[in-house]
Amino acid sequence: MKISAKRTKLYYSFVLSHIVILLIPVFVMSAINYYHTKTLREEIDTSNYFNLRQAKDMMDLQLEELNNIAARISMDPKLKKFFLTQDAYSIAEGVTELRKHKTNSVIVEELYLYFKGEDKLYSSQGVSSFRTVAGRNYGLNPEEAAQLKAQMEGDFAPLTMTIGKVEGMNGNQWVAVLYPVPPQNDSAYGNVLFLIKSSVLTRQLENILGSSEGYVYITDDKDQVLASQNSGGFRILESDQLRQAEPGRHMYEIEYEGNSYSIIRVVSERMGWAYTLVLPTKQYLVRVSEFRFLMVVALIVIVLTGLAIALYLGLRNYRPIRELSEYAKIFAGKGSWGKGQSNEIGHIKETIDAVVQNNRQLEQQMHEQRNMLQEQVVYSLLTGRYHDTQQTNEPIWEQMLAGDRYCVFYLTVSETDRAKKGQAIELLAEVDLTGGLKGYGIALTHDHAIGIIVCAQSRVAATTNTQKTAAACILQLLHQSLSLEASISIGQWCHDTAQINRSFVEAAVASEYRIIAGTGSIIFYENTVKIQSKKYGYPLKELDIYIQSLKQGNDKIALETLRSIFLYMQQNTVSITMLRSLCFDIINSFYKAALEAEVETDVSSLLEFSDIRQLETELLLRTQEVCEAIRVRMDTWEDRLVQTALQYMKEQYHSPDMSLEQAAEHVHLSASYFGRLFKEHAGDTFTEVLGKLRLDAIKKELVQTNKSINAIIEDAGYLNASSFIRKFKQLEGITPGEYRKRNAFKPETLQSD
Repeated sequence: MKISAKRTKLYYSFVLSHIVILLIPVFVMSAINYYHTKTLREEIDTSNYFNLRQAKDMMDLQLEELNNIAARISMDPKLKKFFLTQDAYSIAEGVTELRKHKTNSVIVEELYLYFKGEDKLYSSQGVSSFRTVAGRNYGLNPEEAAQLKAQMEGDFAPLTMTIGKVEGMNGNQWVAVLYPVPPQNDSAYGNVLFLIKSSVLTRQLENILGSSEGYVYITDDKDQVLASQNSGGFRILESDQLRQAEPGRHMYEIEYEGNSYSIIRVVSERMGWAYTLVLPTKQYLVRVSEFRFLMVVALIVIVLTGLAIALYLGLRNYRPIRELSEYAKIFAGKGSWGKGQSNEIGHIKETIDAVVQNNRQLEQQMHEQRNMLQEQVVYSLLTGRYHDTQQTNEPIWEQMLAGDRYCVFYLTVSETDRAKKGQAIELLAEVDLTGGLKGYGIALTHDHAIGIIVCAQSRVAATTNTQKTAAACILQLLHQSLSLEASISIGQWCHDTAQINRSFVEAAVASEYRIIAGTGSIIFYENTVKIQSKKYGYPLKELDIYIQSLKQGNDKIALETLRSIFLYMQQNTVSITMLRSLCFDIINSFYKAALEAEVETDVSSLLEFSDIRQLETELLLRTQEVCEAIRVRMDTWEDRLVQTALQYMKEQYHSPDMSLEQAAEHVHLSASYFGRLFKEHAGDTFTEVLGKLRLDAIKKELVQTNKSINAIIEDAGYLNASSFIRKFKQLEGITPGEYRKRNAFKPETLQSD
């Protein structure tokens, strides 16, 4: 191993520390030698006990799974007696279900479902008579078959029995475990018979003996051996001698045929199975002697080789630090490496500090991305543009929509307080409300308002009082934090995320009544419906929802509401005068909404309708066209905003203060709302686009000018040159200096960049 001749104080510190560390075990091992000799047997006892207990616990888990399988079989409708006795197709389905249940256990070789009074056994392989399974498949004699049949006909707790070696089954011994169906029921109508190979149980015992000689086996509550593992050729002890050993964590010694044996026994409370370990007692003395010998040898080796080991470890541990120091030097800025640092650890610490700073910047970017994603979720739900319910299982949805019911608050501020709207949006982006409610708000740019989705758990009462308390909490928060006065309109509760859009439309309809209620008021959509119902004789509620959804370009709710209005006119007896008045009112509302949305439409053909069905058909078509035009206009408006922001970024990217907030302020939007729009229309996040602009500018300056690299980086808006150099190498694979050397004075490179 080649070591650099240049050795620093850090290297000698390593050597000295290892010498001290390696001398400590000499004194410690001398002090604890006597203690270990005395307690070794107790440790061996404990180890054997826990190994045996672990095997018992693992087997209990497997047996508990058998009980669970029996319970699931009892609840499976396809494994009911009346279902299985219908026809051959029902039997096939039942066999398939049994095959599925069988795969839930790794120890079960086969299972059989038996109904009392029947002569059939249903298994994962099919259905057979009891005589065929007992005699032909498993070779039971008539007496054994009768005993098994009696057990399956009786009302017993879960029991165990063995099936001896059979020539037709490759000499396997089987353990049969019987559970009543349903389990733990005095009036069981059948049983489930699980067959387990003894070899499967034996594998559970393989790791208990380890390198020791002895015998370990499993017996049932009748002391019948179910499985065994023998190491050293020992003969199994008699059952009456085994019962002398009380279950516990300490070994029990007995004399048998002139030899001394140590026995430890663990009994399962679930099935009454006993797990017994038998070891020759003399093994303990041998292991104690071996331990003493090893201790003496270890002390001698440590004393003689301590210095050599210390030197070797010092050299070996110093090398990776030295290599790491050299590796970190590559990523440090030129001229900054080694300044103010006394050793390699200081150099590495400096590099790690830079990495931590980069990570913090990444965390900040992730936080911004989360806010953008959250606002995208809220916007999609409010506008009804989100229909893929499978995505509601994503973590952001699970965290946000942790509730069973939802409603929408529509918050409007006065013209004089519009300047504080951005601060209000930041305050209400995610807010905890009284009564266990949680709200998520976004800016509604076209409506100059704030939409808030309020989520509630099932334990929260879905009443107007709950909504009123939450709305009052928001108004108080705005007043105390921003001295802002606002009004809140509230839509009805809904139990499905797909209905949040409708609650939003209802809240928007109710907001029209703030002219009457005044600033600081809380307006419920239900109350506006009651007012209209008392005053008018036709469905103004649906008409208001139709107008509001039309203004928002929501064709789904607009078409649905329009159909309900015409259905009302067809099903209710009204005068011809009232009917014509309602038809013209609908046409007038449609035309006014289209004009407010700046969408041109011709209503002359609507005025010439001959019957309401013709009018309905024409209005449905026109409504869909107007909604599509409104959505296109909204997207065009948003795209113009993003293009304006992109132009602003190209002009100001070199400013260190350039940020998402600054660009959002330039286009008069909130940062979170602007971030979402930017991602939708530009394809990348604001940070990614800004990074690309700066990177392109830096690459161009590296090739076209002779300015220093640090100056070019600072002119592009970066304050930390070392951090950008590391980022540049991650993106391009080379440092800025190497990029300049490779691409200097190559016009084709500039064009490709």
